[in-house]
Amino acid sequence: MRHIARVFQVTFFAAITTASSLAESPELGGPPADYFLGKYEVIGRKPGSNATYSGTLELTAVPDDAFVVIRRVGDHKVEGTAALERASSPADHPVVLRVQFKYGGHEYEGTFLWRSDFDNYPRLTGLIFERGKKKSVGLEAWFPVHPR
Repeated sequence: MRHIARVFQVTFFAAITTASSLAESPELGGPPADYFLGKYEVIGRKPGSNATYSGTLELTAVPDDAFVVIRRVGDHKVEGTAALERASSPADHPVVLRVQFKYGGHEYEGTFLWRSDFDNYPRLTGLIFERGKKKSVGLEAWFPVHPR
């Protein structure tokens, strides 16, 4: 039984080490930009409200490790931009995805942390807020739509 437990520990450690080594970008120390490309299912809560929503999102590449973000929620399609950068806090300055878009005459920003799911696809969670109004934040989670 100890042997099986040890094999599991080594396998688990190897999987985590491999996943983290695949997600290294020389510029930021995080994942390469193309790791995030693709389609996502989105669930969220509007800033300043308890209203929830769901939709889809697609990240496509543009030069300089930046992205075009196409969000579809209900009948609304909104295009924005995103880029990877280091957060100013906490102390370890994690690599985050910063998103900007306009909707309904308002400018919004979002800051997303990322982690790999069990299939090594990115999952992102973050805060969305209207520019200049960080006290009234919304929440979003992005789940990758796996290729079939």
